[in-house]
Amino acid sequence: MADIGASIFGSGIILGTQAMRAYVMDSYTLYTASAMAAVQLLHSIAGFAFPTFAPVLYGKLGYGWGNSISAFAFIAISVPAPLFLWRLRARIRAKGTQQS
Repeated sequence: MADIGASIFGSGIILGTQAMRAYVMDSYTLYTASAMAAVQLLHSIAGFAFPTFAPVLYGKLGYGWGNSISAFAFIAISVPAPLFLWRLRARIRAKGTQQS
């Protein structure tokens, strides 16, 4: 069961990442390389940060609560983010069309 859960989770992560990268490439056609570099930078920062605090997190809370805290943090960030971007969409678009 753990392998089935891990494969479903991994597939979801891969599909979500590919969809996000396709959106970035379609949205910033003229500056695709810079946009993809920004996405990769954020991805790399997250990949660096988690191993920094994960041993302490799992050492103090164990795997059950450590995974739960990680999931709660992900939910706290990922659920409001689209709503926040939806609310600020007009301002973001206006900044994107301004000439320097």
